[in-house]
Amino acid sequence: MDEHTQIGRRYRQFAKQQAHGSSPTLEAWAHVVADDPILQGRLATLPSYKQQPNLVFAAPCVSG
Repeated sequence: MDEHTQIGRRYRQFAKQQAHGSSPTLEAWAHVVADDPILQGRLATLPSYKQQPNLVFAAPCVSG
């Protein structure tokens, strides 16, 4: 399995298991990442420990 597929699966899993029912916004964002190979490619340039959905989605929340 290539890295983009792994990222897509990780974000889809996050949407279903962590964001669903608690954060519609994060759930929607995670589905967008899971379905977008361009975003997955950008995330693939980060070290794996920085690809985590909570970290990625915290950045826009903190920066406004």
